[in-house]
Amino acid sequence: PAVVALLNSADAAQQQGNFKSAQTTLQRAQRIAPKDPDVYYKLAVTHRNLEDYRLAEQVALKGVSIVQGQTKELRRFWLLIADIRMQSGDIVAAEKAEHMASRY
Repeated sequence: PAVVALLNSADAAQQQGNFKSAQTTLQRAQRIAPKDPDVYYKLAVTHRNLEDYRLAEQVALKGVSIVQGQTKELRRFWLLIADIRMQSGDIVAAEKAEHMASRY
């Protein structure tokens, strides 16, 4: 329940454009639920929105390691990684991530 409340709070902060607040909230959620893929996904999105592409990709890759064996989740994370890489200007790496997503 605490993690759900934190995720909802982070979503509200994101919608208001307050990415730093969302980041702080999601980092708290991560400490409470270190294996929750939604926390990692939303945290990676927040880092991307803050244009911290390196950290966004690291968090998303950690999410990939958490969801091994979950096809839908793996696809979701690889598509996010492709988007992060594209936004950072690494088109070749983005295409590789899209290829990974297509495998699931």
